[in-house]
Amino acid sequence: MSRLNTSLFAVAFALLTACSETATDPALKATTLDVLGPGVVTRHSNVQLTRDAKAAFARFKDSSESYGAMYVRSNGSGWSWSVAHFTLEDAKAVANTRCNAVTETRCTLYATLAPAEPAPSSAVPAYIEDDFRSAQRNNGAGRAFAVAVNPARQSGWGWNYSTAREASRAAVRSCEEQVIETKKKMEPQIRDALDKAGLFTCRPFATYR
Repeated sequence: MSRLNTSLFAVAFALLTACSETATDPALKATTLDVLGPGVVTRHSNVQLTRDAKAAFARFKDSSESYGAMYVRSNGSGWSWSVAHFTLEDAKAVANTRCNAVTETRCTLYATLAPAEPAPSSAVPAYIEDDFRSAQRNNGAGRAFAVAVNPARQSGWGWNYSTAREASRAAVRSCEEQVIETKKKMEPQIRDALDKAGLFTCRPFATYR
């Protein structure tokens, strides 16, 4: 076997090995850390905003934290926005649910925040990077660590486990503990709306070594 063929075989074997663990649990991804870049605003509606709503939209734009979404009332007088989510779908679900609850009407998608360039599915909001570094430092060599998240932006970590599945389960438990504490501090109207929509449900997001 030539040196080139030997190298190709080694790469193929490494990929097969990496895939074999994640194949047992499709929700998990064997990844390195990718951080979402600054968000670019895309408007989706021509609703005329009131002065206060325009000020809120300016704050939304200035945050530039991907992923984000802003929903408004059809007459432009009520709104809700949320940023720094793991997916655009989560950002839209939370902002829409909060807007509907606050305005007691059906809101319209006004704008979204997303990176200018397509991001890997494993990319995380910038605010989570410090937590990643901490978990990485506490993780043993060759051991697995994981992050779990929910759409409402609670997250949890599990580290120093022998398998990705164990790390993922620990991360989900940690996320669920954070949900309990977060709910205690939330306005009942918003908390109940998010709960009813299932947006506090924690799920595995990614695993690392």
